[in-house]
Amino acid sequence: MSTLVLIGGFTLLFMLRVPATTAIGVAALAALLVKGDSLTDIPRFMVNGVDSFILISIPFFILAGNLFNVSGATNRIFEFARVIFGRVPGGLGQATIGSSFIFSGMSGAALADIAGLGTITMKAMRSAHYREGFAAATVLAASVLGPIIPPSIMFIVYAMLMNTSIGRLFAAGIAAGLVIATFLSAFIAWRALTGRDVCPHVPPVTAPEVARTVARAFWSLLAPVVILGAMRTGVVTPTEAGAIAVVYALFLCLVHRSFDLRETTRAIAASAIMSASIVYLIAVSTLMGHILTTSGVAQALVAAISGVTDERWVVLLLINLALLLLGCFLETAPAMLIAVPLLLPIAREFDIDTVHLGIVVCFNLIIGIITPPMGIGLFTMASVARMSVEEVTRSVLPYLIPLLAALVVLTYIPAASLWLPNLIFGPSR
Repeated sequence: MSTLVLIGGFTLLFMLRVPATTAIGVAALAALLVKGDSLTDIPRFMVNGVDSFILISIPFFILAGNLFNVSGATNRIFEFARVIFGRVPGGLGQATIGSSFIFSGMSGAALADIAGLGTITMKAMRSAHYREGFAAATVLAASVLGPIIPPSIMFIVYAMLMNTSIGRLFAAGIAAGLVIATFLSAFIAWRALTGRDVCPHVPPVTAPEVARTVARAFWSLLAPVVILGAMRTGVVTPTEAGAIAVVYALFLCLVHRSFDLRETTRAIAASAIMSASIVYLIAVSTLMGHILTTSGVAQALVAAISGVTDERWVVLLLINLALLLLGCFLETAPAMLIAVPLLLPIAREFDIDTVHLGIVVCFNLIIGIITPPMGIGLFTMASVARMSVEEVTRSVLPYLIPLLAALVVLTYIPAASLWLPNLIFGPSR
């Protein structure tokens, strides 16, 4: 009964457009009342849910991403990508994929890519007479790299929930990001070569211009190397790496002479609000996870799947379908916090590597930001591009082809994402 109240209450509140954090909290409270548990357990579970040293890295990485935008690093990275990738069929579309891949190693969030790089790339493609729908869709599709390329906030939360290695997840994210970027790049090249989208050629650049662009972008390009390199060497923890990212972002502001006290204050305020929302969401989702676990839902789900099949590929297919559907209606953070407690016993039962599963879960849910009806990326991109949500949606739907193709590869060829963590850290035990 308590599970029915929990799921039914959450669904009803969500349909009434109540914010996810409030919907989860109220539904969990109602379920606990029906279950007859003491309400004094609520603060204990919420505190325990966020009592993790690793969560301190979330506000650091969010702040670092906002400060990188303030520093002007995004513009320098795009110029570098334009020079390097602009001559590939697809021109500035390819530069958008390349710059998103690089910037993802600094921001860790899809919306930061849309808001930061999106403004710059949309302006460049409009000036070069690219179709606006193609430009907006390319930026939006490339933004899925944000939560996949480390440092990834989604990976941090997933690692805490699954009690798995962040280092291995981050390494797997780099490998997975290469797969996704390759599929997106090939799709853009195909559309350009077949004439489905007119992609004007980027004018050739001279060697001195290349050298100047690389020199201008040098310190910005070094940011992912500093952040990830510090974690790889074992000198710092992911939490400490977040602090290093903030310091490095401030360093870029000084080097690029772009430090603005007002913009920096706004970045700090926005980061604080976003961090508080994520941490509170984790706290209330802990209640939901407790109810689902103690009511036996997770165990019943495992038994139901085991009764249908014992084939791992079928189990992975069912997980993908469920997550894709969930991502269409929920934002990535609440969707993951609801799904992961249910997936943990399934991973154990069918011997699915938790790092591999993390890539599948996060990529599945992040695709949800570009799918209707609730894709938050659609609304963000519409605002950045000054287009209607309907037009952005129509334009981005074809990009589901390369993204779903990449998802199939990452799901059924675990080595596509696990080769790098196995190379760096050794095979998982």
